[in-house]
Amino acid sequence: TEYVETAREYLENEKPKTAWEPKSKLRDRINTFISNLDEMGYERVIVVGHGLYFSVLLGDEPYFFWQELEFGELIEKEFEELQQFK
Repeated sequence: TEYVETAREYLENEKPKTAWEPKSKLRDRINTFISNLDEMGYERVIVVGHGLYFSVLLGDEPYFFWQELEFGELIEKEFEELQQFK
């Protein structure tokens, strides 16, 4: 589908040719998100979002991660694992 091809372009390229949010801004939001979580000091949190965001955040190969992600999937991560993205 067109959406899948646009998602692939977005996830596989540092400067994708899409009308979507620039990945640099997305990475800034990820950094702010992790910093805010760190400051709050919670032991456990639940984070809800969409697949593209989490594919960039958690995927070593974001497009492959996105393809394998199930609708409504739950993923558990230790906070230390997320801090690598700060």
